[in-house]
Amino acid sequence: MAIRKVQLTMEELSLLGVLGRGRIPWIRRKSFSDRSRLAEREYAYNMSLSNKYSFKDGGMKGKPDYQLIADEINRVYHLGNNVRDRYSVRNALYKYRKKLGV
Repeated sequence: MAIRKVQLTMEELSLLGVLGRGRIPWIRRKSFSDRSRLAEREYAYNMSLSNKYSFKDGGMKGKPDYQLIADEINRVYHLGNNVRDRYSVRNALYKYRKKLGV
């Protein structure tokens, strides 16, 4: 019996690494009741641009409140389970903005 080599893409290898560490990968797309489909990172990015998810006063006024964004992502994408925290959201948004060139 011959063993067949399977060629995996970098994306697939990254996903295997995330799962191997016991983590939950960021969701690519989710359908909402208004028929829109957003990836978890896109949804977080859109929230970071909204005043609703920004600090209202203090030294961080106008900056994204990553804890509020994480809470909303957990509610919408993970049935309220604490999967994302403010640090993972901040890092994901940093990489997403870099990818967009913003």
